[in-house]
Amino acid sequence: MSVSLQQPMRPAEIALVELANANETDIAQEIVDRIAADTTLQNNIDAEETARKAADTTLQNNIDAEETARK
Repeated sequence: MSVSLQQPMRPAEIALVELANANETDIAQEIVDRIAADTTLQNNIDAEETARKAADTTLQNNIDAEETARK
């Protein structure tokens, strides 16, 4: 919620209100950016988990095939 620039205000008060409003905007953008980054990170973690599980399955299949071949 932005702070209103109701008059009469001294220049320093106006500058302070403008700074507060700019900070509010920057914080809101940071929240959006962090949510997007967290989503990207979780997607990357999920993809890595899927890839590792597939690699583990392939490795186990290769071990099983080698065991069968050695018998």
